[in-house]
Amino acid sequence: MSRQGIERRGRDTCTRMTIRSVLVLALLSVACARTRPAEPIGPASREPVADALTTDGDVLVVRFRDRSVPPPYHHSFTITVTPTEIVRTDDAYGELLESRRVAVEPAVFTEMVQWLGAAGVRDVPASEDDGCTGGTGHEVALRRGGTDVVHGSVEHCQGDRGSLGGDVAGFAAHVEQAAERLLPRSTLPRAR
Repeated sequence: MSRQGIERRGRDTCTRMTIRSVLVLALLSVACARTRPAEPIGPASREPVADALTTDGDVLVVRFRDRSVPPPYHHSFTITVTPTEIVRTDDAYGELLESRRVAVEPAVFTEMVQWLGAAGVRDVPASEDDGCTGGTGHEVALRRGGTDVVHGSVEHCQGDRGSLGGDVAGFAAHVEQAAERLLPRSTLPRAR
């Protein structure tokens, strides 16, 4: 191969590498622009669902309350979904452990609201407290246009009791799995 051919081939290779680098950087900048940095660690809200419902817009909130165990093992979370973002905050007895968020399309919110209906999650008359302590619990709230559509809780302790009917635990697990696929990776250690 002539010297001119080698130089031309070198320029072509360099041009292809430059184009690939620009494409990779563009993809990375789009991915990074879709997420916001984690919020500073500090005290968590004592009423995360009530705090999330202060909006007049559309919002879906799913709260998981862990059973009463010592702090290193206790782990609760709140997932707040709006037509524009998903926010997950993890806490242990009021101490904020992590907060992650990601921008989403309105279709994500719409799909999660449809899951709520498919799971039959709805307000029901509150069942009596049977004295069971130490179980886990869920709180679910859906607000559309500033009006509560669903807002209640259920305790999972020797059966389910509370003010929500339907497959609350299944719905909450579905929302958590979907949110985890979209949110930035957690920095918290995985539960065993």
